[in-house]
Amino acid sequence: MTPIWSAVYGGLYHSYGSYLYGEDEFGGCLYAGKLAQLFTYGAQLGWLGVSPRVREPSAWMAYLHELCRARTAAVRWMGLGEYLRPPQIAGAGEVTGRWKLFAAEYDVTWPAVLGSAFRAADGTVALAFTNFSGEEQAVQWRSRLSDLGLRRPCEVTALYPADSDISSVRRQGLHLTGTLTMPALSARVLVVEG
Repeated sequence: MTPIWSAVYGGLYHSYGSYLYGEDEFGGCLYAGKLAQLFTYGAQLGWLGVSPRVREPSAWMAYLHELCRARTAAVRWMGLGEYLRPPQIAGAGEVTGRWKLFAAEYDVTWPAVLGSAFRAADGTVALAFTNFSGEEQAVQWRSRLSDLGLRRPCEVTALYPADSDISSVRRQGLHLTGTLTMPALSARVLVVEG
């Protein structure tokens, strides 16, 4: 036995993962849903096989690239930070499908937009959102300031994409709220300082 995991990752790791099977690896809600879940948990975005389909352009591979760009922009929160209570999201449609795990299969229904929150070592917070459905989604989100470790006035900026509209973000009492219109297969990351 060799402690290779600890030696390679030096204590900085996320112990969550997801299996991508051949039938869901390159398309549909299962592929996108698993990647969305990995993204919002701050986990590594999958280990893809050597299938020639990895090199084929598709909306699903473009979505993986979108998540990689967003996670790279937010790595000090999502890769090195502390996972916080995720924002509440309302108004998203639902995505349904069949999830395979080893010899079992499960019917799953997920909201089309998932979100998460992470705190970096400097105390700033990143809110990450992704729409893994094939349709645009307009949603409202809400986080308690105490869940984010924030108490004073907050300043919110768009991290990814940098030109994202954040005009709807407001502090309402003990909450931070906002609305997002998210294109199909997209990601958004906001940074909160306060």
